[in-house]
Amino acid sequence: MSLSAYTSVESVLSLAPAIGSFSTVTSARIAGFISAVSVKIDSKMGRVYDTPFSATPPDIIRISSDLAMAMTLRSILVFAAPSNTEWYEKFAGGLEEGANADLADYAKGERTLVNSAGDVIARITTQNKFLSANKDYKPIFDMRDPSDWRVDPDRLDAEKNEDT
Repeated sequence: MSLSAYTSVESVLSLAPAIGSFSTVTSARIAGFISAVSVKIDSKMGRVYDTPFSATPPDIIRISSDLAMAMTLRSILVFAAPSNTEWYEKFAGGLEEGANADLADYAKGERTLVNSAGDVIARITTQNKFLSANKDYKPIFDMRDPSDWRVDPDRLDAEKNEDT
């Protein structure tokens, strides 16, 4: 679960202040959408960046606000006018589509994420790498007959040296 929210109820409401007048829209509901969006961002960005972000990059704030707004508008649509999706597609559909596309670009490493000072945020160094305790030694299990499998002597020496 995400430990931080990347936007606020006020930021989401600032995108379309009129939605605050709907009886189905409460601060608690928007906060729930913000939490869901933060989890989504962490899960997508976690392969490329250390998440949750300690200081939220401006573009992550924008993406979070846009996605939370789209979720809020979708919830209004469900309660107020489930048969009329035209206004959602015109406004929130574009927000949601654009935010998801940007998030995907960052998650794939196709865009560079910067902080509020304009400095590039470092990607994690283990990105798309598998860590193994055997990486410096010949594998024990290979295509040879199982009776010929042996532990690499260098590994045995290394482990013996660690014990002393």
